[in-house]
Amino acid sequence: LLNQTIVDSHDLHFISRCEWRALPPKIDPERIPAEYQPVPMVVIHHSALNNSCSGLVCDEVVRFYQRLHMDTNGWNDIGYNFLISPNGDVYEGRGWNVVGAHAFGYNSKSVGICLIGNFEEIRPTEEALRSAQELISLGTDMNMIAEDYELIGHRQVRDTLCPGENLFSVIKNWQHWSNISYTNI
Repeated sequence: LLNQTIVDSHDLHFISRCEWRALPPKIDPERIPAEYQPVPMVVIHHSALNNSCSGLVCDEVVRFYQRLHMDTNGWNDIGYNFLISPNGDVYEGRGWNVVGAHAFGYNSKSVGICLIGNFEEIRPTEEALRSAQELISLGTDMNMIAEDYELIGHRQVRDTLCPGENLFSVIKNWQHWSNISYTNI
């Protein structure tokens, strides 16, 4: 799954698809096209639900999102490449180099990271924010994310509140944040 030497140099706790008991994708996952490797964009999301979960409860929450995405939305799998729990655990969604279903028009050239919680209501935890930044750093170290990547919130490319005002106001201060918006794309 991941180059263990590089992963070990980052302070992250990964929960694999096997560990959270993911359903298999409906069909073989589509790979990121060669012209977008490493991906030039990172799209940040919030789940808009479940402000607090940990351990086995978070595993169930991630399974719920997968079933919602597959059964209700009709997608091949969970939409996000990774999800991050409030305690900072990183859940493998579709993983690296797989086209997501999280930001229409950007899925084939981005990694979608979803922080679990509704950040219109509350501020994300420091643990979740640290893990998101560390995951992006890992992605650049593994050459999965371009070193000069652009970071955006989902609301910048779709008419949505995602990733919530309290998370959006944080990521606007992160390195690589880009002020693009769907009105000028």
